[in-house]
Amino acid sequence: MVSFIINNTGGADSPYHWEVPKQGEPVLIPPQTIRPNSKGELGVAAAGMPFNMHEPVDLISPEEQQRAQHQLTMGIASFATGPFFLTNIVRDQTKKGVATAFSVGAGFDAAGQMVQGGEYRPAQSLITGTVAVIAAPYVSTKTAGNIAVGATAAGGNTAVQNTFYQEDRSVPVSAGMGAVFTGVAPFFGQGASNLIQPYVQPSAANAVKNATQTTVENIPSFIRLPDNLEAGK
Repeated sequence: MVSFIINNTGGADSPYHWEVPKQGEPVLIPPQTIRPNSKGELGVAAAGMPFNMHEPVDLISPEEQQRAQHQLTMGIASFATGPFFLTNIVRDQTKKGVATAFSVGAGFDAAGQMVQGGEYRPAQSLITGTVAVIAAPYVSTKTAGNIAVGATAAGGNTAVQNTFYQEDRSVPVSAGMGAVFTGVAPFFGQGASNLIQPYVQPSAANAVKNATQTTVENIPSFIRLPDNLEAGK
């Protein structure tokens, strides 16, 4: 079969013809006739010059090399912010989806109950998630307006919880904490973003910003409210 192919493709001049060297003879490999041109593409050398592995070939400029290395480093560093993207997506979708708003409120409430200890109350998380759904449409990019929304939502949630569980938690303290943490959350978010921005991609920095802001806004979930008597009310 091999002889048939060689005979029908040029005989001794066939590209498939190969003389097996005798024992002890060196194997001669013909010089390569393909080399990279100035654009970094492969082309056939017109003069049949062999490709010299020791000949320096500048495919990209030093500036482009440095920029590419910087982008690669930032891309790798951005992987570390992966967990923040989920919270970032949740925060962005809070304004759009009822289910997402409910998940944020109920989720942080459940986590707060676990941190504070005691028996877990599913209805409490249900009420908190419902309040979050009601408050979500009023969230905006204006800090002052969001402070009012945070105070109203926190105070209203506590008032409903008091009625449902026959408790006497301080509504003013709850509203105050909602206002304070909602007010400072954007600064913490921006600070976290500025801290890592030189090392990661912009999308990763934005994810950290939104995740940090959302977490700070919900810190009151982890703080046990005093009774009205304890708060002096």
